[in-house]
Amino acid sequence: MNTPLISGHETQRDPVDSHSGITRERVITGVSLSGGVAMGRPCFYRTPETGNGRIATQASDQATRVRRALLEVARYYGELAQQADSRLDRSAGDIFRAQSMLASDASLMASLERRLAARYTNAEAAVTDTLDSFASELRAAQSDDIRERASDIALNCASDITELKEALLTYLGSMQGFVNCCDSGYCRFGDCRNSRDHILIATQFMPGTALSAGGFTRGFVVETGGPSSHAAILARMMGLPAVSGVSGLAATLTGDSRILVDGDSGRVYIDPSEQTLAAYRGRLTQEQHPATAQTAIAPVKGFRILADVDRVTDLPQVHAARAEGIGLYRSESELLLERRLLGEDEQLERYTQLLDSVSGPVHVRLLDLGADKSADWLDLPAEDNPALGCRGARLLLQYPELLQPQARALARASQKRRLHVLYPMVHSVKQYLELRELFEAAISSIADTKLLHGVMFEVPGACLEARDFFDYADFGCIGTNDLTQYLFAADRMNGDLERDGLFEHPALWQLIENVTHAAAAAGKPVSICGELVSNPKYIPRLLAAGISEISTCPQYIAGLRQAAARLLESPESYCCSTTSGQYSFLMV
Repeated sequence: MNTPLISGHETQRDPVDSHSGITRERVITGVSLSGGVAMGRPCFYRTPETGNGRIATQASDQATRVRRALLEVARYYGELAQQADSRLDRSAGDIFRAQSMLASDASLMASLERRLAARYTNAEAAVTDTLDSFASELRAAQSDDIRERASDIALNCASDITELKEALLTYLGSMQGFVNCCDSGYCRFGDCRNSRDHILIATQFMPGTALSAGGFTRGFVVETGGPSSHAAILARMMGLPAVSGVSGLAATLTGDSRILVDGDSGRVYIDPSEQTLAAYRGRLTQEQHPATAQTAIAPVKGFRILADVDRVTDLPQVHAARAEGIGLYRSESELLLERRLLGEDEQLERYTQLLDSVSGPVHVRLLDLGADKSADWLDLPAEDNPALGCRGARLLLQYPELLQPQARALARASQKRRLHVLYPMVHSVKQYLELRELFEAAISSIADTKLLHGVMFEVPGACLEARDFFDYADFGCIGTNDLTQYLFAADRMNGDLERDGLFEHPALWQLIENVTHAAAAAGKPVSICGELVSNPKYIPRLLAAGISEISTCPQYIAGLRQAAARLLESPESYCCSTTSGQYSFLMV
């Protein structure tokens, strides 16, 4: 019997599980869309292939069916917008209002009627052909009039049109989505008849799927969907882990399988072993039952932990975790959610909120667009290999109009108090100085600024040149996710590549130490962020490398502080070993 092929890197551990005696743990690595961990039974959301629909009758009859479908779908998205407003915020509701606007657009109905009248086809075929054609136009987007049309209907992304198509076909009766699990042959979508925690398994990750998931949905595992998609952004706003790039999984699962999703690493554990469950138990308790978990621990002297922030609406979590400041505000996240560039005053409002909300330092990273954080609404040229293309500093240098309003907003905000600015994806001192010169020119008319300029050390070449960087930069931040990707040629978005063990590799720690030693020699501060720092086991190595400040997601702060407190209060519980003259604390 052939085993269905599962995409993504798959490994097997613990051939005999200690709990059942026969279960094999499987570990599949996909692409992280939303952080956090969760566990539950599989719940399969299936969308059958489009059928022929009803037999064609008169074009006028089919037009009536389409008109009714558009009205109902527009109403459906309007309801989702209201739910998003109340459960999340207005920006989340805007995603669905855009869909409702498109479904209500008179020109769309006119296009469908013309197709029906010309081809005497059925409603399903007209919807499929028309919206598939529209999506193809958007992907190509070669002419200004097409771009303008897309803007007018507040929808630039072809995947959004795909969701609208599926919603229309669902109403017309040819694509009835359904869910099922081991406990029930059919549950209404968004509900679980047996009140079981479950992980939703789906082919495509659409915004409606994310928001309509019921209260017992703990996470998502999907075949397709990118980190900057609306659905991924909604999952992050809802605090639910999500992993993409895992195809063929539904065919290999039984209804009583247990699934553990680690949205931070992109790993999916099928029937996790007792050893794996023990390793995740603390995080599962804290994230799935926060009311019974210790959610905040006092800061630890000698090891400062700041918070990573995507949106200003994340600030309540920052306060709850008692973060000592904001170590990384990903300024592009707000733009990706809004699907547009923010004006200078809009950016100023957000930066001022950050400064007003925390007493500690605030670090804002300049727009880091490109690679996996695509922005189709910018109409940037397509690249064969975007991860190695025009991203971060390169993009800002090529399109200074993106940098100028952000620079001015940051400068105006810093008139209130000191603000740290991080320059992303710089690969050389020359490039950093060119970008800083553009920044300074943009703010030349603004007086009394209190800005500090720092470098993101996430390109190996920059780490090797760290001593020269600190002749000019005020501070530094080591970004371990991209640094690991480029150091080991391991695409962070490719689930087929094995990343286990890379954080243990001596070459990575040599680069980290090269940066920390250069910072110490120059008397400049340096911090570190990324997936590596979310694991408490690396705290001894970070301290030994000269790192005393990290930035991470708020939900990890309590566990990291506990580990740091144990180490700093009882250093005798750790031993020290030497490798090539470098010292590292190792847990015993």
